[in-house]
Amino acid sequence: MNVWKRGVVAALLAAIMPLSCERTWASDDPLPFAFTRTQVNAGGEHPEICLVFNGALEASRTDDLAANVTLTPATHSVPRVEDHSFCLGGLSYNTAYHIAVAPGFRSATGETLAGPLTLSAHFGDRPAMVALSGDGYVLPREVSGNVVVQTVTGCAIAGYFRGPCRPA
Repeated sequence: MNVWKRGVVAALLAAIMPLSCERTWASDDPLPFAFTRTQVNAGGEHPEICLVFNGALEASRTDDLAANVTLTPATHSVPRVEDHSFCLGGLSYNTAYHIAVAPGFRSATGETLAGPLTLSAHFGDRPAMVALSGDGYVLPREVSGNVVVQTVTGCAIAGYFRGPCRPA
């Protein structure tokens, strides 16, 4: 299609397109407070799940927000608020959780959820990891005869080192 025909087609579409569509697209009405997605952090000693909302949350009201969240199975989780996220830390690996958020969960501006929210999360095995203890310096073998290695689920990575696998 040449440039002239494209221009004519664009002009025709602009002429027949109803003006009400522009109002729908450029609406000034803000979206109601709602849940948007989850973020999972399973890289540390205890996994954490964050519920992300489309409105800011007030960190000083963390305990009030936590009162509107039910975690099953019940565990001592550590709630934390950061910007638009409400996070539950201190969870356990190899556990399936059900999270229920009551409609009383409020944004920083006082808006509440339109209805209850139910989510599920499952954390599998803790990922295998190797970390060097100390300041992270590895010295040449002439200076140090041994390197202290700290592992988690070391049997999964035992093939990389000499010696038998001895679980901690």
